Amino acid sequence: MSEFWKITRLAWGYISSDWLQLFKIFLFPTLMLAVLWILDNLLKMAGLSLGGASFVLALTILFFIINSIVLFHRNALLGERVSRLLPPIHTANTFMYILDMIVNSLVAGLAVAPFMLLFMFIPSNAFEVMRIDLIFMLILSLNYWIIARLSPVLAGAAIGARLGIKESWKRTQPAALAFAIYVVAFVVILISISILQEYIFFNEILYTIFYLAHLLFSLAVINASYRLYFIDESEAH
Repeated sequence: MSEFWKITRLAWGYISSDWLQLFKIFLFPTLMLAVLWILDNLLKMAGLSLGGASFVLALTILFFIINSIVLFHRNALLGERVSRLLPPIHTANTFMYILDMIVNSLVAGLAVAPFMLLFMFIPSNAFEVMRIDLIFMLILSLNYWIIARLSPVLAGAAIGARLGIKESWKRTQPAALAFAIYVVAFVVILISISILQEYIFFNEILYTIFYLAHLLFSLAVINASYRLYFIDESEAH
């Protein structure tokens, strides 16, 4: 449990230490999303649409969102700061970050594939529906846990210090239980929100707030993991 509290305290510090810098890092893609939403609604009111341009705009905004995530890592691990509306653009790091996200997801997906295949071949009448949902949730949780163990690879891509998947898996062994706790907490909160959405108005806003908070904290946990198991350990040796 000590690793859990160590990572949690460090992760929270990355979020709470400088709210203004956090605002500046994510301001530009947020404004882009707001402008796109307003433009799309105005065109709909006029009976028009963005057509094929919407796909290009979506990809552009996605690039700037990932670039802001890269900046969040660089701010925490390198002390790089954002001081203007248009943030620094790290094209190579951003594309490498996207590539590593895809690779991590594929590796985690392949790891749980045998369980998913077994799950798919279970006769529908073999278990109660609730038990089938539970098995699926356990498989999904395992997938999230594996991705969490590989996540320092992303921080490495953001700051230009490439890591191997095997190295990430080996170095994060002390945090295995901590990551499992994070995954369980995420699943429990997600299920709770799903149940409560029938009784709370604006459930879409509730979901959005939860996922944004989860994303931000997850990124901070990645920073903390990279700091503890890669930077600090290297300096100790």
